[in-house]
Amino acid sequence: MKIDHCLFGYDDGHRLLASSLPLGEETAFLTELSDLAPGVVFGGSKGYWTGLPVPSIGRYVLMYTWPAPEMPRPGCVWTHALLLQPTLLESVADLSVLQNLIIRPSGFLDRELYRKPFEANLLDKSEISTTIDDAIVRKLIDALYGKITTSVEVSSPDELDRPLFAVWSQQWPRLRRNFRFQTAASRAPRPTSSARFDVTAVIKQDEYNSSSIENDSSYWLSSAVKDVYIGPEGPLRKFLWKYGRDVRKQRGSFKPLAEVYTLDDDVQEYSVQSIINIVFDAFSAPNDACYLKQDLVDGVLANYVQVKLVKFLILSEEERNEVFPNLTTLGITNLKNLWPQHAEALLKLVTVASDSESSMSRMVFQAIIETIQTPEFWPNSYSYHDIRKLIVKLHPEFLYTSQSILEDATLIDLLPFVPMDSVGLVSFIRNLMRRNNENLVDAVFDNFPNVSAVQIVKDLNSHQELPNIWKKGLLSRHNLLLQTNVLGHVSHTKLLYEFADSLGWLSNNVIAAGIEPWYSSIIDVSNDIYGAQEDMLNCFFVALSLNSNGDEGLYVIEHYYIELHQKILKSKLSPRAREMLFSQLPELGWLRDWDLGYRFRLAVAKAYVRNKWPIESYANLTSDKKIRDLLADAVSDVEGGREFSNAIWR
Repeated sequence: MKIDHCLFGYDDGHRLLASSLPLGEETAFLTELSDLAPGVVFGGSKGYWTGLPVPSIGRYVLMYTWPAPEMPRPGCVWTHALLLQPTLLESVADLSVLQNLIIRPSGFLDRELYRKPFEANLLDKSEISTTIDDAIVRKLIDALYGKITTSVEVSSPDELDRPLFAVWSQQWPRLRRNFRFQTAASRAPRPTSSARFDVTAVIKQDEYNSSSIENDSSYWLSSAVKDVYIGPEGPLRKFLWKYGRDVRKQRGSFKPLAEVYTLDDDVQEYSVQSIINIVFDAFSAPNDACYLKQDLVDGVLANYVQVKLVKFLILSEEERNEVFPNLTTLGITNLKNLWPQHAEALLKLVTVASDSESSMSRMVFQAIIETIQTPEFWPNSYSYHDIRKLIVKLHPEFLYTSQSILEDATLIDLLPFVPMDSVGLVSFIRNLMRRNNENLVDAVFDNFPNVSAVQIVKDLNSHQELPNIWKKGLLSRHNLLLQTNVLGHVSHTKLLYEFADSLGWLSNNVIAAGIEPWYSSIIDVSNDIYGAQEDMLNCFFVALSLNSNGDEGLYVIEHYYIELHQKILKSKLSPRAREMLFSQLPELGWLRDWDLGYRFRLAVAKAYVRNKWPIESYANLTSDKKIRDLLADAVSDVEGGREFSNAIWR
């Protein structure tokens, strides 16, 4: 690699002697800087280092200054300056290799060497000792980033050289390019010069009165010192190079970055809030340390912090907008990957997110809700009833697929939150009906009365195995049973008989409901009862129809009239059925109450006239002439029944 350089020395005054690159207006400044530093003590040292950026020539200048006792004037020095491309400082992992490139002239005849660039081998470190003083490294790091002071105490003039190059190598590229130092040791701090060095050396005067180092137990400082010895592959160095690339302050950002790294490495309970505090204090501007803040939010860095950090950001939405960025897709993925190992933290987060309307909250809420729908959700969410409720409301199918692993008490608790219109509800209810728990029966009927009643009826129709407690639950709920959409699903008369019997046959509630709830099933019902039970059910239907005010009863009368009338006339109606039917017939006084056939025909005639059922229907109830005459006679005794009787006699 070709490197430009120049030489300063005495030639009728201290001046630039040779250079491979024009220095322009910076010649005077660099000439002054290359001259003997005020108050410098060489002692046993060969010389001292100076480094600083010179933006006007686009180079970083690294100088080494030797005393030149061979010169005629006292205090003369030689200074060889490397004019380094700033990009070189990014490509060299260990900057101590630069010490190999310094060449001290033997005399004036060597000037030509410095007039052209030289070829440098940046891999050769053979002459550089790797032994550095731990105490000086600690002092140097503390001075640079802890106390932020320029003076570092040393015992001997060259004690700072090796530690400085090691600490310089630790810095990220931009911080390296702006590092300003001089290792010339003096006995007292020097006044501030135009160079404004970040580091200078001061010889320690009193062993017992040296400057204190920031609290020796500072973890960030210890980590930084340790990293200096590990070298370019150290984890802290990689961290600093990654997250130092976009910080606004250079020296001022080293300590907070190292603190964040140390807290991540330490993983203590207090780390989350500490990291948040560090970021807010050190990188409060929206465009400061963006990579660091994004990786913290996204869980790339300190993933154990992510849940609590996102929770904090949701709770402090206004503050967050000024400092932290939004979650990215990667952040959402990392957040989801924390389930179920960090189940409790995620459940707390989704609780917070559900109460916020921000875009981040909605995104976090949706992602976690989708993620936690696994078998691990139920044992981990025992104390999070609100989250269970939300899950069931938003994704009832998750409850449906989980019911086999859930206890009755859990299902009872969650049933009120299942949407009535959710897909799969019927199958869910049907599966619940395999359980034999009275409290569960009550909960199902309370929350899904019609769905559960219909399903029970369907199971009873098809003779499915069903714990008796469900049938009992339906039979005990008369108002539910007396619904058209419930009774309408009954497909055989045996079940209709059982329902009517449980309802108390012609009880007040049954009469009030009328024939309508039974009508749909009567049309297509299959008969599987005979004798007294069949009589009872048929009389029940007819009795309800006689009391009906609608058209539904017409079909029942037309369907059952002939058979019942014949049984009445032949006294073949079973006693219980006869008793129930005739309790609903008109009373005619003791002279005619004995004629049960007439009372039945009169009740039918009154129903036709009252409900304005078709005259043709009444005339066609039977084709038997004798019975037709009896029907005409009965309806002629009813006010408004003349048209009906005339229709029969025509």
